[in-house]
Amino acid sequence: MDALADLVIAVDEAATTLVSHARRSSALVCTFDAVTSPSRLRVILAATTSSPVDASTSSFGWLVLRTLVDDVMLEQTPAAAPTGDRSVTITLEKALPAS
Repeated sequence: MDALADLVIAVDEAATTLVSHARRSSALVCTFDAVTSPSRLRVILAATTSSPVDASTSSFGWLVLRTLVDDVMLEQTPAAAPTGDRSVTITLEKALPAS
């Protein structure tokens, strides 16, 4: 169950990243999805932010995500105006061995 524990920690880190950038009235949406089989899980976290999320490879949080899951992706829609909102999504994928 180490793989599941790693995924839980990664989801917590991704949620913390989004919450720290989210608009006050924004909702954090978390979706769970079996990717290609029941042994691989995709978790998609999304929020509306007022500033870009920095996914620098040197940041500790991003290093944690890349270490704990098999795949991690950050998607951001550009703001329409310099002070506008943007939609930010972090997608995590992890293989979970059968027990």
